[in-house]
Formats: sequence, structure tokens, C-alpha cells
Amino acid sequence: MSKNHNFKNLTNQKFGYLTPLYIDEARTNSKHTYWFCVCVCGKTRSLQTHQLTSGKVTSCGCHNPRFLLHEEIVKRKRLYNIYCGMIARCYHSQSISYKYYGGKGITVCDEWKDSFKAFALWAESNGYNDNLSIDRINNTKGYSPDNCRWIPKNHQQNNRSSCVYYTHNGEKHTMIDWCKILHFDYTLAQSRRKETKRKNIEDTFEYVFAPKKRVHKSK
Repeated sequence: MSKNHNFKNLTNQKFGYLTPLYIDEARTNSKHTYWFCVCVCGKTRSLQTHQLTSGKVTSCGCHNPRFLLHEEIVKRKRLYNIYCGMIARCYHSQSISYKYYGGKGITVCDEWKDSFKAFALWAESNGYNDNLSIDRINNTKGYSPDNCRWIPKNHQQNNRSSCVYYTHNGEKHTMIDWCKILHFDYTLAQSRRKETKRKNIEDTFEYVFAPKKRVHKSK
């Protein structure tokens, strides 16, 4: 987090054709906060807060009209959100999922990290559509063309009706698989899921996999 007392959180806001994803900590100092931004054309830039909020900079500098059309942004909106979520959970320490991804060494390959366009081209040439979610084949490895695939939202690895799925940041896995990915206590996850039914509250990923509360023992 920036030490600048005038800090403004610009994460995922839109500034022209730019979207700040996270603070560029390598360049940020006590006077200026720099943001790692992605342009609709796929290129990235590191920009100061005032450059974005003042409207001084609205794109990476690209001049290709094909990428500046509103229709192009709308067309790839869901894919763009998946991309931003992937980057955030691997590199934005303030992301709720960072400790399970970036915090555990999960990264995004340079080809994708530096270019949304490269990610989009891979996705669209590997069967992507709006009914699919990104899935890492090997959960111990990062996001890259050779370790990712697109799976149906309603995809089931078996046909048991008791198989419960949760979708989080564009990834969909069974409750058992999420427990493996997050190193989470399966018994606790089951207990919380039953609790949602008992309390008549929504059965969500955030509730079932919320961090365990520490119990402070009296001396």
C-alpha cells in the first residue's frame, strides 16, 4: 500500500482506455503512487495517480482504431474481467485471493502479464466463450498457455449430484478441489455449507472458505 497520505485507490476503475490493476511498488515512493495499468489494446503502462485522474493520459499511446472502438471493449468485457482478476490475485497484495495465488508463488507468464491482447488471442483460439471459466491443469503451476484450459461453468468431473461447485475469480472447482488448492480443512468447509442452510443464508465461496478465526486463550 502506498505511503502517500493523499492516496486514492484506483484499482479497476476506468480512465479512458486504461484500467489500473495494482500499485507498481517498484516505482511508488512517498511522493507519487504509480499504477500498473492495462490498455484495451493489451499493452501496459506504469502511470502516476494524477496522470490518470486529471485525464492527461487515457491510453497507452496506441493508435489502432480497431482496439479503440467501444464495441471491441464490450465484446471482450467478460474476458477482460477474467484477465484483470487473474493479474490481481497473482500480483495485487490487497486482493482477497492474493495469499492463495501470488502469496504461494503462483504467477502469470510474461507473455500474458504484459499483454491482454496476447491472452485474448490465446483464449479465442483455444475455444473460449462466455459459458467457460479458466482452469489451471496443474494447480501448483502458474497461468500460461501450456497449463491453462477453458472448462464449462457446469462442467462436472463426475455425475454425482452431491458434487458441489464454487466459482471464484473466473475459476470453477469442486468444494473438494478448492480445499486442496487452498489447503483448507474439508470438514470445516462442509460444516459451513450446512450452516448456510441452517441459517438460511447464501451459500457462497467467501462464506465457506473464509479464513479461520484465531481463538485467544486466556492465561
